[in-house]
Amino acid sequence: MLFKTLLSHLLLVFFKQEENILYFEATEETELILLNSNQLEIIINKIEYSGDAIRNLFAEFGMVMSRRVMSIHTQTAEERYLSLMNNYPEVFQKAKLTQVASFLGITPQSLSRIRKQII
Repeated sequence: MLFKTLLSHLLLVFFKQEENILYFEATEETELILLNSNQLEIIINKIEYSGDAIRNLFAEFGMVMSRRVMSIHTQTAEERYLSLMNNYPEVFQKAKLTQVASFLGITPQSLSRIRKQII
């Protein structure tokens, strides 16, 4: 999930040629391939279905971001925490609690309170 969100955001920044306002930090060994617009266009033109794959990535990114925005407005911090814990338990093995708090849109202190209440 996080990889697709990262990739989709980077593609959006790439195509719109806007400044990146998000900060990403890998929590595990990661390989990154950097392409300029000419290289990406060559891939799209030479590899069958790559254009479809990129469009699908954009569609998925839109859905992921929409769900995140809606969760901020419709769920409590505790509900967002529980959802993350249930759907992506591996995040808690790989990410620092400050990163989890940032992802949830809460302070580390609020995350600590939520974790104490649940236990």
